[in-house]
Amino acid sequence: MTNLLIDTLQLKERGVISLIGAGGKTSLMFRLAKELADSGKNVLTTTTTKIFMPNPDESPVTIIEADVDVLIKKSKSYLAHYHHFSACSERDSTTGKLNGFALNTITKLWMAGIFDWIIVEADGAKRKPLKATDTHEPVVPSVSTHLIHITGLDAVGKSLDDKHVHRARIFSNNTGLGLGKPIDE
Repeated sequence: MTNLLIDTLQLKERGVISLIGAGGKTSLMFRLAKELADSGKNVLTTTTTKIFMPNPDESPVTIIEADVDVLIKKSKSYLAHYHHFSACSERDSTTGKLNGFALNTITKLWMAGIFDWIIVEADGAKRKPLKATDTHEPVVPSVSTHLIHITGLDAVGKSLDDKHVHRARIFSNNTGLGLGKPIDE
């Protein structure tokens, strides 16, 4: 018997899931999207920060569109063929990353009523397993119905430094654990 995360998390009818923290947000986002889409739900994966372009195994299509009204029209068309796809506002030509949407855009996408689920990566961590938030983070839409915080267990035993922790100095100040000390709790 396969245990689905959507069952464990009791993700039933509709909602907006915001993922925050470090160490697995992107993987979790696409895993939840696959499970929800496989159950017949229409799912949008997106961000309010920045993400790398999804590969086809993660998302069959990625729409890059800054105009929310145009995006809603395109989404209706894509939903005729796909239960899941990703969208972002633009692609940064320097980094190749996809820039996310403003909070009011996520609200408009949700209020359009065309998605059963919107999954938002609402926090950045520079691909590190642990992080401390800055004053402008996380960027969580007010329409979120679920908030999931992720922490990478692979940080345990590593040293508290910039190699393993996004914003290590802030993390040290917040926790009292000295820079360079092993993360053991």
